Amino acid sequence: MVYRKGELSKSTIDREWPHQVALAASFVAGRNFMVIHHFCRDEDLSLCPRQHFFRRNDRDHVVYCFAERDHAERFHQRFGGEHIDPLTRPKKTDNAHRYDAAAQTRHYNGRCTHCDD
Repeated sequence: MVYRKGELSKSTIDREWPHQVALAASFVAGRNFMVIHHFCRDEDLSLCPRQHFFRRNDRDHVVYCFAERDHAERFHQRFGGEHIDPLTRPKKTDNAHRYDAAAQTRHYNGRCTHCDD
């Protein structure tokens, strides 16, 4: 895996922001994204500047990480979600089960439909 200089690694996030709450990505999208971040800013919560992401049971999740347990609890009371233990959190996105409808059109009888041969 390639890391950019100065970017927080997943292990650093888990070590320094161990109190984590997962929300459904569909909930976080749109207007709620700004509501969540304004809440964390206004309440002066110890929110990590970077989030984790994972996929479970065909649902994407965004994991918000906090340095202090009571901050994670206040966030959980306001937005719901579930508390996640960094040691048991799924480490990778489950992309193996995503269905790519275009894949069938790109390959027909073992040949790419975009190629002339």
